[in-house]
Amino acid sequence: MWSFPDSYCLVRCKNSPPVKNATLTDRLCAYGEHNIGKRCDSQCLPGYHVVGQGHGDRANSLECTEEGTWRGPSCVPVQCPPLSAALIGLYSCTNGRNAGSFCTIKCPKPSTTVTKLECLTSGQWSRDPGTCVFSTEPCPTLLNTRELLFNCPNPSPVGSTCSVQCVSYDRIPVLSAAPNQDTQGGDSRERIDLVTCISSQQWFPAVADIQCLDRCQEEFTSDGYCDAVNNHAHCQWDGGDCCPSTVDGGVVRPFPSQCTHECTCVDPTAEENRRRNRVRRHHGADHVRPLRNV
Repeated sequence: MWSFPDSYCLVRCKNSPPVKNATLTDRLCAYGEHNIGKRCDSQCLPGYHVVGQGHGDRANSLECTEEGTWRGPSCVPVQCPPLSAALIGLYSCTNGRNAGSFCTIKCPKPSTTVTKLECLTSGQWSRDPGTCVFSTEPCPTLLNTRELLFNCPNPSPVGSTCSVQCVSYDRIPVLSAAPNQDTQGGDSRERIDLVTCISSQQWFPAVADIQCLDRCQEEFTSDGYCDAVNNHAHCQWDGGDCCPSTVDGGVVRPFPSQCTHECTCVDPTAEENRRRNRVRRHHGADHVRPLRNV
């Protein structure tokens, strides 16, 4: 009597791993299927670096996992330090603080000073942004509200900052909506600890744009489940748990299981949303892109 042969299913990763903003350095990885544990090396493109690493770290590696997906860090744009918040409203940049972006600073009248600088791939500006001469008029005094407490110098000239905190310790101040000015590359519902007196003698962000939300449940961040309470910018979008391109394993598991709208992929930096924005621009919805402050 013949014995039955042992049989099993072999999980493999198909095709080459995704190399967004990078090029493969191992050409064999671009063909066929790959066994679990296979590592494929790539290098971030100039102007990009491995997320969480220094600006000069471009060598990357992705691994074939037991789920048949590729896992590893992504390549993100090199960014220069934020320009002084006091300059908000006085400058425009071609691509925010990303490497290769050109910025123009125009000091307020009667000054005619114009400064031009570039964000280099080293993560430094090509020159010192310099300073502008501002009005000596201070920003208006900030009064505490039912939700918010402010700690400000008196008076508060241009460039000065006020700390912001919520009356309740269990809550934190965040932007309730995207403000009128650009938020140094941030996005809505971003945590705000300071407001700055800018050149127009106004506070930025505006107090009307700040609200208090419950603190993030950090023990449930990056745990493999998309928690609605953490699916916000100030909670780093639940550590990536709510988007297929950022969650470990590529499968989103909402918690609770009936969570729908609040557990959708809303991280603007996730590949799904960047792809959607590219398609929208391709069809003309965003054909002309105005210059924005950094």
